[in-house]
Amino acid sequence: SHILAISGLHVSIVFLFLKYLFVKLVFFTGHRRDRIATLVSLAVLVLYLLLTGAAPSVCRAVMMIGLLEIGKMCFSQTKSAYTLALAALVQLLWNPTVLFNVGFQLSFAAVAGILLVAPRLQAWIERNWNRGRDPLLSSACVCLGAQIFTAPLVWLHFGCFPTYFLFAN
Repeated sequence: SHILAISGLHVSIVFLFLKYLFVKLVFFTGHRRDRIATLVSLAVLVLYLLLTGAAPSVCRAVMMIGLLEIGKMCFSQTKSAYTLALAALVQLLWNPTVLFNVGFQLSFAAVAGILLVAPRLQAWIERNWNRGRDPLLSSACVCLGAQIFTAPLVWLHFGCFPTYFLFAN
């Protein structure tokens, strides 16, 4: 069912497409072109958020992309884990009951797993199996990182564990 859900991947693809499009359309040069394209793309992304019904997972993705992009413009470096925490805080301050929404829980758990587990898992595999960067291996590590953090929630809410997750994702 995740294949059909609007997720962070879909929001990222929309953002990258919009930014590419607006970079080509903006008539300024240099940093101004990129900044204007980024800001316009973020504004359109907010409209996309509203158009899709503002589900917690889409809110998280839009907020994280916005925070990361604005952070890059202002500070040249941002931390994904901080943007994840800030996105959760903003959503919970806006609507505390969203904490009980399964989509909110799964979305934040999946991204936390990706940020916390996937890089360590990949580094461990590369170190112990003498393997370089492999796109398929990287994808599997991301999938496993997300699954490790979401599996308890899936079991709690749905009473099952998807054994096909590695192939589906």
